[in-house]
Amino acid sequence: MKLSAALVCIPWVSLAASLSAAAELPAVEAPATAIERFHIVLVGAVRGHGLERLFAEWLEPSGLEVSVVERATLDERTVFVHDEDPSRIRIWITLPAPALARITFADPRAERFLVRDVALEGSLDELGREALAQVLVAAAQAFRERRESTPREEVRRALASSQAGEELPRPAPAAAVPARDTTAPRKSAPDEERARTESASAPSPARLRWAPGARYALRVKGPEGVSHGLGAFLEGGMEWSVASVGLAAEARYEFPHRANAEGVALSISSVALHFGVVAALGSQRNHGWAAEMGTGLERVAIEVHAEGGGGIEPRSDVVDRRALVYAGFGPYFRWRHVRLGLGLRLDVPLAKTHYDVVTDGEATVVLEPWPVQPGAFVTVAWD
Repeated sequence: MKLSAALVCIPWVSLAASLSAAAELPAVEAPATAIERFHIVLVGAVRGHGLERLFAEWLEPSGLEVSVVERATLDERTVFVHDEDPSRIRIWITLPAPALARITFADPRAERFLVRDVALEGSLDELGREALAQVLVAAAQAFRERRESTPREEVRRALASSQAGEELPRPAPAAAVPARDTTAPRKSAPDEERARTESASAPSPARLRWAPGARYALRVKGPEGVSHGLGAFLEGGMEWSVASVGLAAEARYEFPHRANAEGVALSISSVALHFGVVAALGSQRNHGWAAEMGTGLERVAIEVHAEGGGGIEPRSDVVDRRALVYAGFGPYFRWRHVRLGLGLRLDVPLAKTHYDVVTDGEATVVLEPWPVQPGAFVTVAWD
């Protein structure tokens, strides 16, 4: 009976030991969700400078999605709360002073932060936006890779100074705290200065752009009258932060217009195809300059009517095909993805055209269009 009692007690002792061992196992933290996007908040005076496209372009090589929103003010409590989206890094950009921009990063768990200040010599002009984008990209990469961070209390002071409009000195690079490997060697001051110089001089990445749009244009042909019409175009090419170049194709219809000569009235309309090269300066700014040049082919329909009872017998309607070259130039203005362009243009027909009245077998020129025809246009495009 003693042997039997011992056999009964052994399983209970083993179970208790197992439970005790299980209770002593350390808790395993769930792995963090992979970062998939940057969420950028433009606060206060940072809004309205066309930064959405610039940031999206510069952050595109990271392979992460980029979302940009605007807010009138920054509630610093939102920086220190757990994000409802565990797959994004939140970024706030403020302007504590006219010559200083501040970038604040927070991870989804509100456990790691990073603050970077950017000196702006001309506020948020073209050079200022470029400098801001360069620092944003470098800091975002370092923060995402857990190579740099800023202590929580220092972040609180920076946010408080932003709200009060005070300018704090930029933290020294050595103040950045590695998130994981605290034994990793830090760069010397010359190394860090060289890295900042290389980052600032790095060329902006190019991207492929497509822009469909519509154009209203008018053209002064001299004695042949003033034509006007509507067209649809498609532009495609490469775009950088300050310039773009590409190709364009346009189909245009010019409405019928009248021209009068000696006893003759003409009704002229046309359909045209244009192909050319387009270029722009300041392609990422809210405004810039654009130029275009190319060639085209027009199919001109001409209806001839006799007027005044002068005994002139008009020919049947005529269809003429005319080749031309053109060049245009003008400013454009952008609001988000909508681009409005204005410009002047010159069209040069490659063949000389004239209208004759034949009397007793002898031709007399009664109307001759200008060899160089000035015009103007308005375009609306979606970039």
